Amino acid sequence: MAIRLWFDLTAVLALAEHAAAAARQAPTDSQRTEGQAPAPALWWITFPGQGSYLVSNGLPGPAAFPGPAGRGEARVYATGYGPGTTGASLTRAGLPTDGFARLIPVTEPVATNLLAALRLRHWVGHTRLTLDHTEPAPALGTAQPHPYRGDTWWHLPL
Repeated sequence: MAIRLWFDLTAVLALAEHAAAAARQAPTDSQRTEGQAPAPALWWITFPGQGSYLVSNGLPGPAAFPGPAGRGEARVYATGYGPGTTGASLTRAGLPTDGFARLIPVTEPVATNLLAALRLRHWVGHTRLTLDHTEPAPALGTAQPHPYRGDTWWHLPL
């Protein structure tokens, strides 16, 4: 069974906007080796002690926004998997513990443009990005509180 991670949609949208607007993007190791130009993307990173989070690949990096305990960070952490998350906690959740990083394109392909979808879902009131850890690629969605039942969420895949 895949684990579902929850991220603050407003903060993720700010990272995606940064990646798309940046003058250049940081390449992956394979893009660097193969001489490929990187496209705007978010990195999903899971690492013991650092937690599970998203960052922009745009360069220069985004200005920090408020993080836990008032620290400015350019990372958006999954709910419950912030700094200090142990390798044992990641293992119990079924998340990688070996310095895992996955690239999530935000503007390509055009038919499934993540940035456009995030903008629309944010505009209609969704407050969370969901990421299901599945292979070969994570499954993304958004969620909003149910209008009549505060204990449940409406979830829509992207």
